[in-house]
Amino acid sequence: MQTHEIDMINIISKHTQAMIILIVKVYLSAGQADTWTLKIKL
Repeated sequence: MQTHEIDMINIISKHTQAMIILIVKVYLSAGQADTWTLKIKL
């Protein structure tokens, strides 16, 4: 069970990293104003 849980965490973390990179790229290409709104929301 433990190795399966670790595999799931690894898969989820890889997906999360990919999503974060995608979101960052979108916001950077969208412009500075959107980046500021992102910071305010966070």
